[in-house]
Parts: sequence; structure tokens; C-alpha cells
Amino acid sequence: MKMQNVKKYIIIAAAVILVMIAVITAIKLPIYLRLKTPFRHIINGFTAADSREMLEALPDALVEKMELSDDDYDDMDDSLSSASEDGLGEFLNDDDYKLKVKLLGHKKLDKKQRETLDDFYSDIGVEIDIKQAYYADFKLSAKSSEDDLSMTYGVTIAKADGKWCIVGGDMLTMPTVVSSVLDYTAKAKLSSANSNAKIAYSVVQSYMSDQEIQGNASAVVFGELEGDIDCAHPEKYSGEKAELAKKINESGLNEGYVRIIKGELDYDYSYYGSYTVQWRKSPDEKLMGQYPDMISSDTFTDRYNGDLREMWGKKIEDSDYDY
Repeated sequence: MKMQNVKKYIIIAAAVILVMIAVITAIKLPIYLRLKTPFRHIINGFTAADSREMLEALPDALVEKMELSDDDYDDMDDSLSSASEDGLGEFLNDDDYKLKVKLLGHKKLDKKQRETLDDFYSDIGVEIDIKQAYYADFKLSAKSSEDDLSMTYGVTIAKADGKWCIVGGDMLTMPTVVSSVLDYTAKAKLSSANSNAKIAYSVVQSYMSDQEIQGNASAVVFGELEGDIDCAHPEKYSGEKAELAKKINESGLNEGYVRIIKGELDYDYSYYGSYTVQWRKSPDEKLMGQYPDMISSDTFTDRYNGDLREMWGKKIEDSDYDY
């Protein structure tokens, strides 16, 4: 065989090998990179103390379910900043550290396992469309010039609604993890709703006191205050209701709806001091606050299964509220 032919075959063989390498890389590299995508959001969010960026690692529908406010994000940003500077930075004896993530291995979930994920999220009111899912082991490392720290995580990562995100840890513990996040969010929202009801109650109490001083019978005044009070639009009302709605709005409670529930008549046929105030964000909101007898998280989740709509305008007896 001539040298030219030998060179020709060597070149062809090399070209075939390069094509094979390229094909293999094209198949494996995208999955590897996609599985790391949620961790990049976590690392970038942690480093920049940006909770919005960090929550990009979760399904959008789950984050929407949390209904986080700007104040919630600000609080989480502060917590991330403290964790980064005072926590990890102090542990590593150096604020100038780097976070890295390494994929140790992954296994594709079959159709039945994906359906289990779909069913779980559907049960907690989060609708996501999972096309692909993998269980993957990752090593997350933090290293500075002084020290280093590494942790291994087992997580379930899925392509949900067109985005690669973390949908849970081990299949057995995932419901607990996600439910804990939703439970924490519900407690925070419930506490805020109870606080708003308390603000409205204080305004109503002051208003009713003024009415009593002016000689107006509270029974008559309450007759003017029946139905919802839109905190954002006091101008839609007239008479006593317009006056009270304006006072509630000026107190800083300028969103949501207030309902006043009359109690039993006092010995002088007065309702003064014998009433309950409720507040909710919107007419179809499942969660609401109440004062006095603020609503506990156990009452909300266990007694009413996370839906208080039928109790709007009805006093909820709940003296065991956990502050």
C-alpha cells in the first residue's frame, strides 16, 4: 500500500473518530448541563443574595403558589446575605470564596415515576407538565483560600413547563420538603391576614367609640356597615360606610376587603365592643384573617382544609392562636 493511501485512511479514520466524539458529546453534554441549570440559579442567587434568582431553581407554578410579596423577597434577600457573609464566609474564614457544583451521577425516571410527581403536585394545587425527569446526585462545594466545605445532595430534576428545575429530593421525602415550603408560606400569609384584621378592628373600635359619644346607637350604625368594605375604594360607598371605609384606607390598610360581624347585644341593647372583624385579600381568597380570636394555622389547614371562603362573615372560634 502506498504511503499516500495510508495517510488517506488515517485521515478518514481520524475524521470518523472525531465525528463519533462529537455525536457522543452532543448526546451527553446537554443533559449534563441541563441538570446543572437549577444549581446555577441557586449558586447565583446565594452569591448575589437574590432570592428571586434562587427561586428560579423551582417550578414557576410552585413559586406562584407561594404568592410571595415584595416584602417576603426582601426578607429572604436579607437572610441570604446573612447566610453568605456571616454564615458560610465565617465558617470558611474568608468572604472571598467560590461555590461549585459537580454532577456525580443521574438516572432517568420512567413514565410511572413522572406520573407520581404530577399527581403529587396536583394534590397540592400546583399544575405542572413534566416531560422529562432525572434523579441526580450532586456535590456542592464551597472553597476559599483558608478552608473548604462540600455537601452531597440527591435531588429530582425535571423539565417542567419548558424549564429545567428541582422538583424534589428523594422520591420518598419530596412531599415533605415541598409541603413544608407551602406550609411555611401559608403561615406567613395567615399571620399577615390576622394582622390586617387587627388593624381594621382598631379603626372600627375607634369609629364606634366616636359614634357612641355622639349619641348614635351602635345597632343603627352597624346596620349601615353590613356587607364587605373594599379597603382600596372607599369612594364607592355613602353615609356611615363611606366614612369608615375612608378611615380604614387612611390607616394604611388600602387593599383587601373587611367584614364586620355583629356579636350579641349588650345589656343596653348596644353592639359596642361586641363584634369581630375579618380581612381577606380578594373575594375568592381561600385564606383570611380575623380579630379578636385570630385564626391559627392548625384551624386553617386541619379544620377547614386550607379553604376559609365559606366562613367569610361568620365568626371562627379559635382562641388557641399560636403567636
